[in-house]
Amino acid sequence: MLLGVLEKFDSNGKLIQETNYDKDFAFDFTHFIKKAKNEFGLDLNDEKFSVNRYIDDGLPVYVIVYEYNTIGFKFIKVDGTNGNIIFNKFVPRTE
Repeated sequence: MLLGVLEKFDSNGKLIQETNYDKDFAFDFTHFIKKAKNEFGLDLNDEKFSVNRYIDDGLPVYVIVYEYNTIGFKFIKVDGTNGNIIFNKFVPRTE
């Protein structure tokens, strides 16, 4: 997952390109981590969580996926502009 600003420089040290990966996410990653902890009790530093962010049909979103229990997974999608929960779903395993 790309966060922050990526700067590229030429061989003389002159900035030639700057990409801000946070520009579409008004609800920043720090607030997202706090929301996951406060609302769901999730410590996203734990390796059992898969965390990603991307633009979904023009909307910036954060997604958390983790094994909820032995029969399924939990998928949580959060709006990257305001922090609203888009969905919080349990998905059973398929064999």
